[in-house]
Amino acid sequence: AEQPARWAEDYTRSLNNLAYFYKSVDRTVEAITLQEESLGIQKALYAEQPARWAEGYANSLISLAYFYKSVGRTVEVIALQEESLAIRKALYAEQPARWAEDYTTSLNNLAVCYESAGRTVEAITLQEESLGIRKTLYAEQPARWAEDYTTSLNNLSTSYNGVNRTVEAIRL
Repeated sequence: AEQPARWAEDYTRSLNNLAYFYKSVDRTVEAITLQEESLGIQKALYAEQPARWAEGYANSLISLAYFYKSVGRTVEVIALQEESLAIRKALYAEQPARWAEDYTTSLNNLAVCYESAGRTVEAITLQEESLGIRKTLYAEQPARWAEDYTTSLNNLSTSYNGVNRTVEAIRL
């Protein structure tokens, strides 16, 4: 293909769309193959130009994690979510207002993965960080952040309850 960087975004979007269609008709193996191809392209582009491709690469990591989760590939899901979180953390550090939603969502996604793998203490750490950010944002813009803030309260409360931190769970 001529000008691969020019068409990479459209091509990877097409791969992702087809993968989701395949998944919807239980063709998961084919869907995963397409997601892996998309991630490979995004990874190469990200390696060449991190600032330009960070968002797409992080999103591709999350998409592949979703497909792996559907077939029980938990260890790989966690690795993908951790890499995505690291990218989004760096983006958030540079531009908090722009990346707060994606970053806190990644914190919560990884927390869910940790929770399902029995890594509750690590999940709680991530949930506490997400809650702290969302609490600040909620204080600044209640209408915009109310749902995310209450979701974080609920998630952390559930995790606290799971490790017998009942008083803290009730407070939240």
